[in-house]
Amino acid sequence: MTEYSYRRVSWLDSDSIDSLPTAQYWNDESVEKGKVFDISSGDFDRLKTAIDRKGIVPQVEKLCDGLPDGGLKGRGISLGAGVCWLEAEILKKYPSVTELICVEFSRHHIFALAPQLLAHEEIDPHRVALCLGSFYDLKVEDRSLDFVILCQAFHHAAEPNKLLAEILRVMRPEGTVLIVGEHYFGRMTIFTRFVKHTVKWVINYNGYRANSSFLPEYKHLFPADPVKGDVHYSKNEYAGIFGGLGFEWIHIKDAASGQQGFCLRRR
Repeated sequence: MTEYSYRRVSWLDSDSIDSLPTAQYWNDESVEKGKVFDISSGDFDRLKTAIDRKGIVPQVEKLCDGLPDGGLKGRGISLGAGVCWLEAEILKKYPSVTELICVEFSRHHIFALAPQLLAHEEIDPHRVALCLGSFYDLKVEDRSLDFVILCQAFHHAAEPNKLLAEILRVMRPEGTVLIVGEHYFGRMTIFTRFVKHTVKWVINYNGYRANSSFLPEYKHLFPADPVKGDVHYSKNEYAGIFGGLGFEWIHIKDAASGQQGFCLRRR
């Protein structure tokens, strides 16, 4: 059996990681037990079933089909890489990717579970670097990357402009940003949330009016999760964030899986 040894790099020390918002939740291994991403027992089939259900890999393929070269190549970085399941798929599908730097602030995700998954998928260690760090502070040279991936990660950015500014710093001018696995809420879900909001506002449920107006903002219909760090952006908010930093983008959505994705390039 082939032995795989993946390069591990700590960009931040333990105290710095622990000071990051939501880091306590994502570094609590007891929280992970029983979740689909806990592959410590070697149950890769359950994870694959969950991945297939989300439909994120087809999202990546569809967005990449629209790229000038029809795919990813060169040196890239994945932010909020988790256990690196998508990264493994990308490295298998796109052999022209020479190196993929995987950044994650969960120690056991990036240093314990990710190596197990990458070895299971027989990914060449020379093409991967596993980095414990923050996606707001990338220890990478200016304009040195061909592409950036955020899978189920962009909506964890409470400061999206800061995140994209850091991405612009490290990415070459002709580079590509793939944002996939973002929450998508259809019209019926939005309408249902609006009805619930209206009822709470009318009866002033638990002093509800003190923190919202009759015509709610999107963040009141879909509030952020302070523990996990999920922040929900409307279509107009995504457009404002991307456009404000000079990106043009392609948007795809899958109402069935409740997922959406974006391909960003500089104008």
